[in-house]
Amino acid sequence: MIPEPTQSKEMKAAIAYLEVEVAEIKAEVKSWSRWLLLVAGTIIATTWLTVIILVIPLGFVLWKQI
Repeated sequence: MIPEPTQSKEMKAAIAYLEVEVAEIKAEVKSWSRWLLLVAGTIIATTWLTVIILVIPLGFVLWKQI
C-alpha cells in the first residue's frame, strides 16, 4: 500500500500564497486584455479610415486618368 503524501505547514502556506498571487495575476491580465483590445480596435479602425479616405479616392482618380 502506498502512503499518501503529507504536506507540511510551510508547504500549505506556500500553496496558499501562490493561489493569492495567481488570482492577482489573472485580474491584471484581464485588465491588460481590455486595454489591448481597445488599442487593437483603434489600430484597425484607423487603418480602415485611411483606406476609405486616401486609397479609394486615389485609386478612383488614377482610374479616371486611364
